[in-house]
Amino acid sequence: MRIRQEQFLEFEKAVASQADARLARYARERFPERFLHTPDDELAAFVADIRRGAREHLIFQEPDVAIVLDLSVMYGASFYGADWARDVFEINDWSGAQKLEVVRERVRRQIPEF
Repeated sequence: MRIRQEQFLEFEKAVASQADARLARYARERFPERFLHTPDDELAAFVADIRRGAREHLIFQEPDVAIVLDLSVMYGASFYGADWARDVFEINDWSGAQKLEVVRERVRRQIPEF
């Protein structure tokens, strides 16, 4: 049995759609006040932007993408370039997950429940 490229692309699209739907539900649960009146299509676009930014910084795992969403809501989507995070995201030898762990530790120092 051989999977055609079109079949693979459709499967990949379906998986991404499900992941985005889960991330949107997470956003509504985690930040109910922020997303209470946000239309579904607007939230879907926000989630797609979050995932795109995460990929650009080599962050792929769903729990890590959820953390990127948290940081984006808390500090803005450009948090990657903030004074307190920029130096970490400029390290080329680290994976996105490693960078995110350092950034999370910096945030934990400021917000212990994070």
